[in-house]
Amino acid sequence: MRVHISISNEPSSYEEVQRFLRSDETGAIALFEGVVRNDALKEGGIVQHLFYEAHIPMVHAETQRLLEELQTHFPIQAIYFHHLIGKVAVGSTSIWLGIAAKHRLEAFEAQTWFLNQFKKCIPIWKKEMGTSSENWVI
Repeated sequence: MRVHISISNEPSSYEEVQRFLRSDETGAIALFEGVVRNDALKEGGIVQHLFYEAHIPMVHAETQRLLEELQTHFPIQAIYFHHLIGKVAVGSTSIWLGIAAKHRLEAFEAQTWFLNQFKKCIPIWKKEMGTSSENWVI
């Protein structure tokens, strides 16, 4: 399985994700792009950007554990995961998750499983930032 996992303050791109995932053996690519939206804040106002913090060594260790488990459940060919940290503006992509597999069902199921597990156990924290208030999202 080909693996790209990155946590960075530098963005990735659709083209980069596609280049990594495509191969002659791949029949399906499931691609998730998480985009920052301008939600209403609890204290009033709207989100102008998000701020992500991460414990990088723990993120890599836990992600490796998830990858090992992923391989026991799903016959995928490649995974591309990129999560931005730091300030991410409304309209910008904060997460890319691409899964390549021979068939669509494998790709979709692996993608949903990985993203759900990642959100549950990986130490990345998100703060919503507005003009007059901010809020850590739990």
